[in-house]
Amino acid sequence: MGIELGDWYRLFLIPGMNRCSKSAVNPPWYIAGPNQAGALVRGTGIRSVPGFEDSERDMLMALVRWVEQKQAPGQIIGTKYKNDT
Repeated sequence: MGIELGDWYRLFLIPGMNRCSKSAVNPPWYIAGPNQAGALVRGTGIRSVPGFEDSERDMLMALVRWVEQKQAPGQIIGTKYKNDT
Protein backbone atom coordinates (compact mmCIF):
# COMPACT_ATOMS: atom_id res chain seq x y z
CA MET A 1 0.00 0.00 0.00
CA GLY A 2 0.95 3.63 -0.04
CA ILE A 3 1.62 6.15 -2.75
CA GLU A 4 2.90 4.98 -6.13
CA LEU A 5 5.86 7.34 -6.56
CA GLY A 6 6.79 6.08 -10.02
CA ASP A 7 3.76 7.80 -11.53
CA TRP A 8 4.85 11.31 -10.57
CA TYR A 9 8.36 11.28 -9.11
CA ARG A 10 11.82 10.63 -10.59
CA LEU A 11 15.28 11.10 -9.08
CA PHE A 12 18.29 11.51 -11.35
CA LEU A 13 21.74 11.57 -9.77
CA ILE A 14 24.69 13.15 -11.55
CA PRO A 15 27.89 11.25 -10.65
CA GLY A 16 30.39 13.48 -8.89
CA MET A 17 28.10 16.46 -8.65
CA ASN A 18 27.81 18.32 -5.40
CA ARG A 19 25.30 21.10 -4.96
CA CYS A 20 26.27 23.21 -7.98
CA SER A 21 28.39 23.17 -11.12
CA LYS A 22 31.74 23.78 -9.42
CA SER A 23 32.18 20.29 -8.00
CA ALA A 24 35.69 19.00 -7.42
CA VAL A 25 35.54 16.28 -10.10
CA ASN A 26 34.03 18.46 -12.89
CA PRO A 27 30.89 16.35 -13.55
CA PRO A 28 28.58 16.45 -16.60
CA TRP A 29 26.25 18.89 -14.88
CA TYR A 30 24.57 20.63 -17.84
CA ILE A 31 21.00 19.31 -18.13
CA ALA A 32 19.35 22.63 -19.11
CA GLY A 33 18.15 23.34 -15.60
CA PRO A 34 17.29 26.81 -14.31
CA ASN A 35 20.08 29.38 -14.73
CA GLN A 36 22.53 26.92 -16.33
CA ALA A 37 22.54 28.64 -19.71
CA GLY A 38 23.46 31.93 -18.09
CA ALA A 39 26.24 30.25 -16.14
CA LEU A 40 27.85 29.06 -19.38
CA VAL A 41 27.41 31.94 -21.79
CA ARG A 42 25.76 35.18 -20.67
CA GLY A 43 23.11 36.59 -22.99
CA THR A 44 23.07 33.93 -25.72
CA GLY A 45 19.70 32.40 -24.90
CA ILE A 46 21.07 28.84 -25.05
CA ARG A 47 18.50 26.67 -23.36
CA SER A 48 19.36 23.14 -24.36
CA VAL A 49 22.45 21.26 -25.48
CA PRO A 50 23.20 22.70 -28.95
CA GLY A 51 22.39 20.16 -31.64
CA PHE A 52 20.44 18.02 -29.18
CA GLU A 53 17.29 19.99 -28.32
CA ASP A 54 15.32 17.03 -27.02
CA SER A 55 13.72 15.68 -23.86
CA GLU A 56 16.63 13.32 -23.16
CA ARG A 57 19.12 16.18 -22.64
CA ASP A 58 16.86 19.04 -21.56
CA MET A 59 15.23 18.68 -18.15
CA LEU A 60 12.51 21.23 -18.87
CA MET A 61 11.57 19.51 -22.13
CA ALA A 62 11.48 16.19 -20.26
CA LEU A 63 9.07 17.63 -17.69
CA VAL A 64 6.83 19.13 -20.37
CA ARG A 65 6.74 15.81 -22.23
CA TRP A 66 5.89 13.98 -19.00
CA VAL A 67 3.03 16.33 -18.12
CA GLU A 68 1.60 16.89 -21.60
CA GLN A 69 2.18 13.50 -23.23
CA LYS A 70 2.29 11.25 -20.15
CA GLN A 71 5.77 9.97 -21.12
CA ALA A 72 7.93 9.89 -18.00
CA PRO A 73 11.70 10.30 -18.46
CA GLY A 74 13.78 7.17 -17.99
CA GLN A 75 17.08 9.04 -18.04
CA ILE A 76 18.55 12.51 -18.48
CA ILE A 77 21.81 12.79 -20.41
CA GLY A 78 24.20 15.27 -18.80
CA THR A 79 26.73 17.20 -20.87
CA LYS A 80 30.18 18.43 -19.89
CA TYR A 81 31.71 21.23 -21.95
CA LYS A 82 35.47 21.53 -22.18
CA ASN A 83 36.46 24.42 -19.89
CA ASP A 84 32.71 25.01 -19.30
CA THR A 85 32.40 27.01 -22.52
